[in-house]
Amino acid sequence: MNEKELDPIVCCRDKDATRTKILNSASEEFAKFGYISAKTEAIAANTNVTKAMIYYYFGNKENLYIETIKHIFLEPLKNIEILDLDNKPPIEALELILNQMHAMISCKPTMSYIMMYEALQNGGKYYKQVGLFNFYHLISNIIQRGIDLGIFKDLDPKHTAVNIVGTCIYYFCSAENIKHLWDDNDLLSPDMLDRHKQSAFKLILNGLLI
Repeated sequence: MNEKELDPIVCCRDKDATRTKILNSASEEFAKFGYISAKTEAIAANTNVTKAMIYYYFGNKENLYIETIKHIFLEPLKNIEILDLDNKPPIEALELILNQMHAMISCKPTMSYIMMYEALQNGGKYYKQVGLFNFYHLISNIIQRGIDLGIFKDLDPKHTAVNIVGTCIYYFCSAENIKHLWDDNDLLSPDMLDRHKQSAFKLILNGLLI
């Protein structure tokens, strides 16, 4: 191969790697400042690329924000969608989806901050646009099946799904505040994360079971 020729496979890998680096940097910036106040210059600086390169990959700041949401939310949700939850008993299905959600947020704590900013700054516009409500529908369907089988209390499935997500996510949103309850312990340490997961699941299940 001539030195000036480029291997298309290598080029594709480099492009994908650069794109992922930009999205990871963008998730940190949007988590700190939200869509309105986030700076593409800061994202570029943290990624060691030019601002022009960001626009080359994503077109504009809005597209970058949308792709960032997809990157941190939708890609992990694919792992949930393959769990075949509809063919599992409600309690087992609920435990599976909660474990997956907890693992997802533990790996990407910026999720909770982006969710808050999305509500405060954008009124959930992009949250709806990229189809994140499918996650709530998955939980609602599990709850409805449990109600139909006489396992769960007759609760509103959608409200209950929202309350379940809130029970799991609030811990991450307020970690820097509530850490003082545990003498300033690291709430994102493996031990504390496991304790939170177990406590949250017991609370949710006890609230659901007849």
